[in-house]
Formats: sequence, C-alpha cells, structure tokens
Amino acid sequence: MKTHDAVLIPGDGIGPEVTAATLKILDAAGAKFRWTERQAGVVSLEQEGSVLPESTLGAIREQKLALKGPCTTPIGGG
Repeated sequence: MKTHDAVLIPGDGIGPEVTAATLKILDAAGAKFRWTERQAGVVSLEQEGSVLPESTLGAIREQKLALKGPCTTPIGGG
C-alpha cells in the first residue's frame, strides 16, 4: 500500500486524545502515512500569535492533505 505524506494537527483540549484514537483506526485499517506534525488552536495562539499560523498553512499547502483534531475556540479579543 502507498504511503501518503500528510500534516497532523493534534489540536488542543481533547484534540490529542481524539487524534490518537483516529491514528489507531487508520493504522488498523492499513492506511500508511508519513506525518508532519504542526499546531493550531489555542496552543499556537499562545506560541505563535495565531490560531492557524503560516507554518501550519504552508505545510498543508505543501502536503495537500491534513488531519486536524479538535481545537479550542479562543474566547474574547473581539
């Protein structure tokens, strides 16, 4: 089976747990991926100043495939 290059965005809050379960399902189904991990959500807002930083968008543009776990919606700030 072909190995697919893809971006993995675990998310935050419950995201990493949901993403880990999803990866187990993909593995059990025999799907082959080579993951490039990037961040989005509150974690990236705190670290990079954006909920969807350019480094993540650039990786998605390059790979053309991404799996994103749940992300917390930031509160406030207009």
